[in-house]
Amino acid sequence: MTEVLVVYLGETLNAPIAWAAIRDGVATANGVSEGFKRLRTSLSELGEDVLVAAILPGELAACRKIDAPPRGTSKFMAAASLLLEDELAEPVSGMHVALHRDGEGGVIAAAKTGLVAEIVEAFASAGAPLRYLGVDCLCLPKSGDAPTVAWLFGDRAVVSAQAIAFAAPVDIAGNALLAQGDADGVAVRAPEGWSPPQGWPVVRRQGDARFVDLAVEAARQAAGDGMNLLQGAYRAQRRSSMSFGAYRRAAGLAAGVAASLFALVVVETMRTAAMANRYESEAARIHAEAFPEVARADMRRHARERLSTGGAASFVDLSRRVDEALGEDGAVGIDRIQFDVARGAFSFSVRAVSNEAIDEFRERLQTAGITATDVSGYRRSAGGWVGDMAVHLR
Repeated sequence: MTEVLVVYLGETLNAPIAWAAIRDGVATANGVSEGFKRLRTSLSELGEDVLVAAILPGELAACRKIDAPPRGTSKFMAAASLLLEDELAEPVSGMHVALHRDGEGGVIAAAKTGLVAEIVEAFASAGAPLRYLGVDCLCLPKSGDAPTVAWLFGDRAVVSAQAIAFAAPVDIAGNALLAQGDADGVAVRAPEGWSPPQGWPVVRRQGDARFVDLAVEAARQAAGDGMNLLQGAYRAQRRSSMSFGAYRRAAGLAAGVAASLFALVVVETMRTAAMANRYESEAARIHAEAFPEVARADMRRHARERLSTGGAASFVDLSRRVDEALGEDGAVGIDRIQFDVARGAFSFSVRAVSNEAIDEFRERLQTAGITATDVSGYRRSAGGWVGDMAVHLR
């Protein structure tokens, strides 16, 4: 079996990263790196025969399972888009969607396009192109005849059920399992002595949740035919070989060093240009969402015009206060933001880990001098709560 390096990513590339080297279904080494920058050196030294695989935390992806997916790929993709839009309560235009057929069934996985692009570019720039990008909740080994499996990592539950796979805080995961009708029993890997909190279905503990076991299953899928997010524009590519063999003379070594330095300059320049293009595209998208009436206008000129008028003060002040009210714990997030120039008000979609988190967000807005109005009710979706809100300064 090919040696596989499995990297378990965090919520960002700066978060701690767990890794394991897998050969013939056995972990030969494993550890934790403090962010992707610390991991870069090791990645650059990998041999060309090593398959590099990464796993996304389930909180960063949406996953669904289908009993009988349409036969054609285009029909399957259309069905996937409809299911995901219903699940996420938002268009999938900004999502990268991947499909996988598993026997008679099918699996759908989606993640933000910008996130997938960032991860792919990070590994490529380290000299270790990704061959596989999976999701932790789709990499849980099956547990006998149990239809639902849950692994607990700290306060996170990674779950694979009959119709859905996800990761969420333990209490939310229990409620989601009950909502899915999985009250008959869940095969759980959790620390010894762990007991399910109130709101969880019946569980059968089957040992500890260990990353290396997750990595072994991910390696099996990566080397075989598992759900891989690297489809379409991100289809996995083999590492290009530019080796000239061992240098045997000083002249050859000097030429190699010169070529390497030149290549680094070129790569860094291209990377900077690519990053600038990404920021430009993202800024244009945000500008179009916030100001649809002038979406095609020059965003820099429009920003200068807005900031030169008295009305800009409310826009900037409201933006700052909303940002402060969101906090840094990630319990509440907003997207699909629009600004009503006439009313001086924002409207946006809210996604939160719990209904209580939305109440706390609303209280922080109130304290910040902002009036918040719920445009729609809040509903469960993908292990969380989603809805719409409008805000303006009092």
